Amino acid sequence: MPVPQEFMSLSHSSTITFRSLFLYLLRAHGYLAIGLLRSKGLDTTSTKSTTYVLQDLYVATVPKPDTVIKPNDQVYVLAQNQPGKDAPPSTAAASNHEEL
Repeated sequence: MPVPQEFMSLSHSSTITFRSLFLYLLRAHGYLAIGLLRSKGLDTTSTKSTTYVLQDLYVATVPKPDTVIKPNDQVYVLAQNQPGKDAPPSTAAASNHEEL
């Protein structure tokens, strides 16, 4: 998933680290960040904006806490619900579950 825009706008620092992203996703959404999809280089042929080249993508699993988040990074998360779907799991359904 993309790094949430609200996180980027809430950041008070010009340098955003994986640690701060990890804590934000965990506290705000209950997501466990486990890695980043990153690019090694830029495609400067794009006319509207700078675009990352597909073949230069790589996955950084369990990045160091001080890893700086880049504007086009994507983050891999473990989540109970699909990211972007803010419906929390139903506690009523969980409490009505019968034991086997």
